[in-house]
Amino acid sequence: MRKSLIIITLVTLLFYVPSLGNDFQAHDDTLLITENPTAQGLSIKNIRAAFSTFDPELYIPMTLITHQIEYSLFGLNPFFFHFTNLLLHIGSSILVTLIAYRLSKDRSRYPEIFAIGTGVLFALHPLNTEAVAWAAARKDILSGFFFFASLWAYLKVDSHKKWYVLSILLFALGLLSKISIVVLPVALLLIEDVRGRRAGSLKRTAPFFGLSLIFGIVAMLGKQHQIIKLTMFDQGLLWCKSIAFYIWKFVWPSGLNIMYHQYTPVTLVRAEFYLGVLFVALLLTFCILMWKKHKIFSVCILWFLLCLVPSVATFWKNGIVYYASDRYAYIAIVGLCILCMSLAAPYLHRYKAVGVAILLCLALLTMKQSLTWKDTVTTYERVMAYNPRPILPLNNIGTYYFQNEDFSKAKEYYLRALSYEQHIPETLINMGLLHLKLSREQEAMLWFQRSIRLIPTNRIVLENDLNGYYFLGGYYEKYVSVEKAILMFEEAVTRAPHYPVPHANLGIMYQKYHRIQEAKVSLQRAVDIDGSMIDARYRLAAVQAETGDLAAAIENLEYVVKKDPDYEQATKHLQKLRGMVQ
Repeated sequence: MRKSLIIITLVTLLFYVPSLGNDFQAHDDTLLITENPTAQGLSIKNIRAAFSTFDPELYIPMTLITHQIEYSLFGLNPFFFHFTNLLLHIGSSILVTLIAYRLSKDRSRYPEIFAIGTGVLFALHPLNTEAVAWAAARKDILSGFFFFASLWAYLKVDSHKKWYVLSILLFALGLLSKISIVVLPVALLLIEDVRGRRAGSLKRTAPFFGLSLIFGIVAMLGKQHQIIKLTMFDQGLLWCKSIAFYIWKFVWPSGLNIMYHQYTPVTLVRAEFYLGVLFVALLLTFCILMWKKHKIFSVCILWFLLCLVPSVATFWKNGIVYYASDRYAYIAIVGLCILCMSLAAPYLHRYKAVGVAILLCLALLTMKQSLTWKDTVTTYERVMAYNPRPILPLNNIGTYYFQNEDFSKAKEYYLRALSYEQHIPETLINMGLLHLKLSREQEAMLWFQRSIRLIPTNRIVLENDLNGYYFLGGYYEKYVSVEKAILMFEEAVTRAPHYPVPHANLGIMYQKYHRIQEAKVSLQRAVDIDGSMIDARYRLAAVQAETGDLAAAIENLEYVVKKDPDYEQATKHLQKLRGMVQ
């Protein structure tokens, strides 16, 4: 078995090595790594920030700590970020092999073929490429590694009780990497049933369920904004569609890319949804019928369905509906891998060459797919090739060229995005920023005005939708009048009172023009909505001190200094105020 694990390691390295030269992506790599201060350097401050914040909507402290270590050792060298992902994937592939062997050792005539086939299929399937080749997918591949490690340790509990404690600890580390592995306790119950260990299984898995509950509540705090945008019925329909999609891509892994947008209405009357519901119903019926005769088939399918349940929280993001992302199937496809090997192992014993040929084809597809992550342009060009209305990719690649100061290219892609759909405030705002960069302020203001007028009314206002108000406010302040500038900031608050930034910006404007009481109210509102806004608290402390509320000002400054000891102005003002009250 040891030789087989070495072969799996070497083969996986062989086909993924070309992708280690890939660059960082503008799609989330900037947000999570290259422009994220929390990920840049292993320090007490950064570790504290990793455990005390969402980034931006997920609680992923362990993931951020791995980036902190990489940055401290190698800086922003993409090779090492990709290499870490690959090592984690190899580790997961080995663990999947060992788990499959453990489960089949007493139930299969060919346990080694079954286990090795499962591990290699998982290691080399193109559907897993996104999780491996995209640096920002670290949270998916790290949590997956801990998921499999926890499961492996759980399967070894009979040999020594220390494995039980280790399994719980590994599960906790996985949850700290990403909450999506919250389904592990139910997966453990399924495996206990396969092993004929129903008695006491609920008691043994109770600590796992407890951890899932705790981390589930934490995750809801960061994801609540996304979850409420779709009804449970909509989420159910999208989940059924995604099930059919992932199974099809497992069988025929072509056309894989980073974005799968849902453009048509989410409704049961459309074939893409009622056929999806029917397909899932048939799968569940098959599970019921096979439960006694071929329980392993039922468990594999239930594993697959179960591990995709957390993806319902990802269907809506920033006003766009998605029905799938390749990396969300990383753990789930283990069920399909085991199912395939349950059927194929007896034949592979005699026809090994056929199995090798199939795996070689998958491996070559995986290598080719991994190179589509070479850089931002390559990745987005692939998305556009498979997307009928590539609005967001066009906008994002335009921003990439804008940041690299290729303004003609940026304008070209922004205009192409707008040709598909005019109701994209972000693209309109980007066009305004482009004209500002070219010193065409009046033209820029026209784009910002359009962005405000065209904020969609069929969804909640997004925080980025409001940027047009702020740029217009700055322009009016400079060229028209302070009153009209403040009116822009007030309109932003009226349009989206549930966000902290509009209140903070309005408070700053009030403070700037000595409307102190109004500034105090606005800044206090911003802090009430998001207490972690350091700058808003600092400015609130300033107006509180100005109005004589020294105790409240000191309290806010103490919070700022505690959260950011390097905030020199806050430290100086705190010392000054303390001296005044002594």
